[in-house]
Amino acid sequence: MFYQYPAISDENLFQQLCKDIYNALYQTEDFQLYKTKGAAQFGIDSYSLRFRTVIQSKKKKLLRSDKAIEKELLADLKETLNLVKRLPFTFDELVFATNTKRYSVIEDYAAQQSQLLTFRIKFISWEELEVYISEYLTIRKKYYPQFDHEADEIPKILTTMPPVAANDVIGRAADLTRLEQLVTAGSPTILIHGMGGIGKTTLLKLAADALLENYDHILWIDYAADEQGNYENDFLIKSFIANPVLLKNLKLNFEPGIALENAMQILLNKLANMPGKNLLMVDNAPLSIMRVRNQLPGFPRWQALITSRIKIPFETIIELPLLDQDASVLLFQKFYLLESDVVTTKWIVEQIGNHTLTIELLAKTAQKRSFKLKELSQMLKEEGLNISRTAKVTTEHDPTGLPTHLMAYLKKIFSLAGLDTKQQHALSFFSVLRSDYVIYDDLKLLFAVLDDDNDFFDLITELAGRGWLLQENNSYTMHQVIQEVIREQLQPDPETVKPLIISLTDLLLIDWDGNPIKTKRFIAHAQHMINYIPCHSSEMATLCNALGLRLEDFDEFGPAVNNYHAAEAFYKTRAEEYEDDLAGIYNNLQSVYKTLGSIDNAIDYQYKALKIQERISQPPHFDIGASYNNLALLYDIKGNLNLALTLMEKSLAIAENAFSGEHPNLASTYSTYASLLSRIGEDNKALGYQLKAFEMRKRVLEAGHPQLDESRNNLAAVYEGLNQLDKAETLFNESLDFKKQYFGEESFTLGTTFNNLAAIYIKRRNYIKAEEYQLQAIALEINGLGEMHYEVANSYSTLAVIKDGLRQYHESIQCAEKAIEIYRYNFPGGHNNIEMYEQYIRMIQRKIPVASTNSIGRNQLCPCGSQKKYKHCCGRA
Repeated sequence: MFYQYPAISDENLFQQLCKDIYNALYQTEDFQLYKTKGAAQFGIDSYSLRFRTVIQSKKKKLLRSDKAIEKELLADLKETLNLVKRLPFTFDELVFATNTKRYSVIEDYAAQQSQLLTFRIKFISWEELEVYISEYLTIRKKYYPQFDHEADEIPKILTTMPPVAANDVIGRAADLTRLEQLVTAGSPTILIHGMGGIGKTTLLKLAADALLENYDHILWIDYAADEQGNYENDFLIKSFIANPVLLKNLKLNFEPGIALENAMQILLNKLANMPGKNLLMVDNAPLSIMRVRNQLPGFPRWQALITSRIKIPFETIIELPLLDQDASVLLFQKFYLLESDVVTTKWIVEQIGNHTLTIELLAKTAQKRSFKLKELSQMLKEEGLNISRTAKVTTEHDPTGLPTHLMAYLKKIFSLAGLDTKQQHALSFFSVLRSDYVIYDDLKLLFAVLDDDNDFFDLITELAGRGWLLQENNSYTMHQVIQEVIREQLQPDPETVKPLIISLTDLLLIDWDGNPIKTKRFIAHAQHMINYIPCHSSEMATLCNALGLRLEDFDEFGPAVNNYHAAEAFYKTRAEEYEDDLAGIYNNLQSVYKTLGSIDNAIDYQYKALKIQERISQPPHFDIGASYNNLALLYDIKGNLNLALTLMEKSLAIAENAFSGEHPNLASTYSTYASLLSRIGEDNKALGYQLKAFEMRKRVLEAGHPQLDESRNNLAAVYEGLNQLDKAETLFNESLDFKKQYFGEESFTLGTTFNNLAAIYIKRRNYIKAEEYQLQAIALEINGLGEMHYEVANSYSTLAVIKDGLRQYHESIQCAEKAIEIYRYNFPGGHNNIEMYEQYIRMIQRKIPVASTNSIGRNQLCPCGSQKKYKHCCGRA
């Protein structure tokens, strides 16, 4: 019901009214009075620079003829148009407001001038102003409190509001501030979007509490799933018309049997015509809200805040982030009070991706079952979220308030109801990949999508839009909690994800000229898949083998061994069928055990591979030649250089016969042969083969390939042997830069290059620089290979030479003794290097000067160069 509000007769009060009405219309405080009475106002009373609008408020004495008022208003408008030209700012609209009725002469003149000027002119009469007075409760209370009794008939809160204790909410202060800013700025509809269970409802409750005083009426609609997690299409309508509190407050009584749609139209019409500034809140909205979007009460009388895990295309969208780790820890500690261990708690919340609801459920379960944090973390490692020792707990997230088990509730929250077979199939693929963002083009590779990707693009973006996937620019991932729930519900196995296994294997198994560095981004996904898909099929065994190769490329030798053995176990169950694959696995096991320093194991596996190769292939097959090559390297490490050369010459003959043209495998054979030639002092001959290998690799491999760096390093070593030190140093430094870029500054492979640089500076007699490089080499090798690896022994032997050059004889002996200790550990049957190092020690001992205590003070530095006092060194009793 509208009232005829008496026109305001006070000029200042009328100006205030016009200003307040425009602030209410734009839901802002930007409209201000322009200067003070008597100052040069240039024809306006109020203005907003932000909305580029100025207002002239003309209060007239009404007890006169219409002709007189009309004439006076026209003159006022003309004068105003002249004055506003002198304003010190530009604007788009002039509002000419009056407390009179509408006059057509004024309207026509305003329309005519709007066509001629650079701004619009809007004439507003009292009839229009009193409509706004009716609509806005705050204005009505301020200017016409005597007419406000109808507002009391409709309460401010139209439905039951879920309670929230703002002080108990953790980690959402910044999100609430951002939401309040958007509301204050006048956004008509704001969607709070995010995956299920991260706090969208909590943020909406906080907003309702914080914004309560800003609105005349607030309406909260809760859209919830049924017991099976399904969403009825007409549930939103039922949420309105079946809400007895809302119907009572709006004084609506529907006739029995009325159609849902008709009742909804009546209710929405009632809301749309409700005066004042109002707020609609819809929690957990489905996509079907779009069917009634245009019928919902709208701006400017209503603003809407809507939460949904679906990315519904509203005007403004807030992407609600996951809690940060610190807030996640505090949330866990809020519900778990038995003990405090921040480090373990951080690990726990990290495993569940800082997911708010899961943190609450897990903490409450641990509290109820009296789990220690270490015990809980162990259960998560072994069982994931589907822990066997569980308990029913309650959460405010569940509108039913009924106690439930952790996984049971998560399955309800992330129900697969409504997803078709293709969507579920895609989700099962994501559930076994690592929870890292994957760019769309890589997803196409993993899902084996051809050039026509329209259907796939629609599938991925729809799953992201519905909250199943997280999206960041053009990359997608699945949250760890959703992954676990999907695995629990769909139980992916080698057959159901077979296409993904094959794609991932193809991406990891590179051709002879392939660059392993380009495969690195797929390694983590393969590792993650192997955690959940057993190696009980040929496809999985092939994936384990491919993964082992790539892990070995990037110094992850322990995991590489595990994957090789997993593949070996499957192939052994059907050895006759998979002989060739078994030989390949044995060859790969040889490689990784050689790197780890387990030389006897490596030799055993290489002979196993050779035995199969000789049975299924006829010489001169390259696989046999490759086995000879590997055995040559192994026997060289064991100190049997003659046998190594014999095997290597066999390998070279086979390789040159097998590869008539240029091939990286032939280049590798040349490189290995050259290294052995250097070992017997034939450096000039070695240089020829190393150059052939390097040039061949440059022609057949792309720039940045690790084999090019291997050739660079090997060629430099030959130059060092030939005393061409500048050439050697340049190549070694290039190799060092490459390794740092592609493998990181902590990779043990840098140790070899630091060793080689140290050798150069030994020849230059710059022992201080040589020591610097050698100590770096030892630190990297110990960190990557362990302190008892034979490569570490070789590095200590070089350091012994450096200490000798520095005249630190006792430390030189200690380094040689450490080398002997390591060699005896690795080669209990003996090794040529042991005798060589023992001879070296005897030689260094002869260098230690013999001095009498009479000529040297016991507190003076020892002349042997140890930098110790004589009494603690050579002069010890």
